[in-house]
Amino acid sequence: MHEIDLQLKDLRLSALHMQQSGKPKLLALHGWLDNAASFLPMRPFLAGYDVVALDLVGHGRSDHRPAGAWYHYVDYLGEVLQAVDALGWTRFSLLGHSLGGAIAAVLAAAAPERVDRLYLVESLGPISTPESRALPLLREALRDRGAIAGKQLRLFAEMNQAVAARRSNKDMPLSEASARLLCERGTRAQDGGWSGHPIHGSHSPAQFV
Repeated sequence: MHEIDLQLKDLRLSALHMQQSGKPKLLALHGWLDNAASFLPMRPFLAGYDVVALDLVGHGRSDHRPAGAWYHYVDYLGEVLQAVDALGWTRFSLLGHSLGGAIAAVLAAAAPERVDRLYLVESLGPISTPESRALPLLREALRDRGAIAGKQLRLFAEMNQAVAARRSNKDMPLSEASARLLCERGTRAQDGGWSGHPIHGSHSPAQFV
């Protein structure tokens, strides 16, 4: 396993390459506010593949979009295709967790000639709701976008504080070891401590509208 960088048209993405020469290609896409480290505990189960676990834009060690840009799951599709082109992969399989599963499912439908197999963890594709919820969700999304404008990254004096915050969502329990894997990759050292978004689900689901 080693770190790699992939240069897209306007952004740089980081990834973890669990290299298995001669094996089928597998691109792993993590969930919202997670990163490529999500797949490290799965390495024993992925031995049959040459795996690249991607840090999606705005996550892990990858670049962020310009200030004011949004992170709708559809926006990731072109970036993921640019990433596999940068890897030189013509055909590949997809492994997606949560948000990564939604991206993977839509990408497999949009480019079936390139995708061999699709594996989903805690995902069945994009979130859908009855059409009666469309207008309320749109209103919530517009409200939430205004609320987070200019919001700053959280600053933690110690890594242990970031790990504790990452584990604070009782609806999605994480072991300390798993939370530390994500925080060590998803935070950045700066004066005064570590900055990042360690809490899964800290934004409203309405942002995906």
